[in-house]
Amino acid sequence: MFFYLSYPNYEVEVSLSSRIASLLARSVSVAQKLTLQLIDIFDNNQIELLPSFLDNLFAQVPFQWYTHTSGYEAFYCTIFYIFLTSTGFNVFAEDTSSRGNIDLTVLYHDTAYIFEFKVNRGKPIEQIFAKQYYKKYLHMSNIIAIGIVVDSSSESVKQFEIQRIR
Repeated sequence: MFFYLSYPNYEVEVSLSSRIASLLARSVSVAQKLTLQLIDIFDNNQIELLPSFLDNLFAQVPFQWYTHTSGYEAFYCTIFYIFLTSTGFNVFAEDTSSRGNIDLTVLYHDTAYIFEFKVNRGKPIEQIFAKQYYKKYLHMSNIIAIGIVVDSSSESVKQFEIQRIR
């Protein structure tokens, strides 16, 4: 049996995500620093800085949480999703398109950032193009595809690729 968690309104979603984010980071000051870093990355369009941000974010997760979950891309997507929503970004997890589900989509200003995660191996950028996930966002001024491969043994970004579609 599966349950779907929804929120009664946007404020509750952001508040709950912020609380979970601070618990993940084990202190409010670390969570605040990470949140400010993430905002700066998107504000300054410095997406190439995401691997070090994600490595830092994944390092905040308690070891016990990795025990049975680190082999699943959903684990890493969820951690990133929580931080994105806690900052108030417009984020869609398992964003449904006509050809499949995008792991994460962030809409920021007039840019669609399409994220595809893989664990240990895979070609996430190729999946974005093969399934033409970007077509859903052709109305946006900018579309950026981001492929991330996470190494589950080191809990760090193993491969990171960015391709501007538009």
